[in-house]
Amino acid sequence: MKEMGYAPANPEELVEARDHGVDPSYVRSLKEAGYERLSLEELRRARDHGVTRGFIQRVKARGYSNPSLDEVIRLRDRGLD
Repeated sequence: MKEMGYAPANPEELVEARDHGVDPSYVRSLKEAGYERLSLEELRRARDHGVTRGFIQRVKARGYSNPSLDEVIRLRDRGLD
């Protein structure tokens, strides 16, 4: 994660992110979907809510152009498939 720009002052933040399923692969997948420079907290939140690159692609395919991460999470929580 350090090579991706995630080197928090408290290393425990990286452990917590990993515990929530945030790893380099997940960070890359969201980056490929257009979500760069997300904080560890945002990445953790997205992962906890089940946001994936595939889900983001489906959201965009349904006409949502450039939705914010918060919008994507809301749509996921409301059951958009």
